[in-house]
Amino acid sequence: MRNQNFTTLLRSLCKEEQPSIQQIVSLILKNWRISHSVDELTRSAIRSVVRRSCESAKLSRKTEVISIDLLRTLAATYDAMFTQTQPFARSVPMYMPLAILWDIAQPIEQWLLRILKKKVRISNLLDTSSNADRYVASVRRIIDQHSAASHEFYDELLPAKCSVEGLAFYLRQESTLDPYFDDLLAILQVGAPLEAKSEIGQNYFDEIGCGKPTQAHSYLFAQCAEALSRRVGRVHDLLPESLVCGNLSVCLALHRQYYPIGVGYFGATEDLAPRRFRAFLHAWQRCNLPSAASAYQQLHAELDIDHADGWWRNVAYESCRRSEAFRRCVELGILLRLESSTLYLDAVSTAISPFLIESGDVT
Repeated sequence: MRNQNFTTLLRSLCKEEQPSIQQIVSLILKNWRISHSVDELTRSAIRSVVRRSCESAKLSRKTEVISIDLLRTLAATYDAMFTQTQPFARSVPMYMPLAILWDIAQPIEQWLLRILKKKVRISNLLDTSSNADRYVASVRRIIDQHSAASHEFYDELLPAKCSVEGLAFYLRQESTLDPYFDDLLAILQVGAPLEAKSEIGQNYFDEIGCGKPTQAHSYLFAQCAEALSRRVGRVHDLLPESLVCGNLSVCLALHRQYYPIGVGYFGATEDLAPRRFRAFLHAWQRCNLPSAASAYQQLHAELDIDHADGWWRNVAYESCRRSEAFRRCVELGILLRLESSTLYLDAVSTAISPFLIESGDVT
């Protein structure tokens, strides 16, 4: 496509009565070689479309299509940013349309954060008055008293009633975060205090398989997901709430101004993980699936216990002790993770119902 035709088509999409941001992003990525030529007038039109969409969108199971369009669009822009070195490796990387993608991503990120922040309330419950032990205990009280820590999905549906098809559906929903997690940890280390950087770095080293590519957790997750997909013969669609969790995770890691919130958010992610992986492994064994294919879950069920404790002590505590503003941001991050997780689990619990089985059946 020629530069002029490309720009004309972009402007035409922007002028539609109900423009699809997803179509705009798709067109940009398909024509990435010439996307750097888009003029400021067209970029301004794209930004205007995104802003209007965010202003009219709501985050709900009974949401308008435009809201899902926003979530899918943000996920697509992140996918392009994280994978640009792969499809474009043989061409000039400077032509990757990052500037236009940021034009689209940033208003959606702000919309998502604004919606989720309205659902939580900071109560200054983190205790930094004496030592790290009391601080960790105060963190655990916030997490353990929340519905995300003892949700029906992990307490009953997944371990006791989920079929093989249900496991494939669930793992598909988990794919919005797990394959990115090593990259997110790598980004979080940038500019962090040395003690925090060391802790995050050790976590990152575990994530990349301690230097062994075939032991990298993203690789093991992909192997597990592929094994289930082959077994059931299809790949399930992503729920909007899965996109919320994945998009929020990437957003809080990518932007340096959100680092304190990210400390709380990813700490809570690590804290919730072991109990959730144990529920998955119980279902995996009940369905008589091969143990080797669940290596990813087996590792995290053990490693994340230490990761969570180390995170609160070495990444969060000292910074929270020194700064009330940092402490409030960490609490906000914890609450955002718990709230987005509850939205996600409520949705998964409903959507997975066709794949639940009676005791003794595994199909």
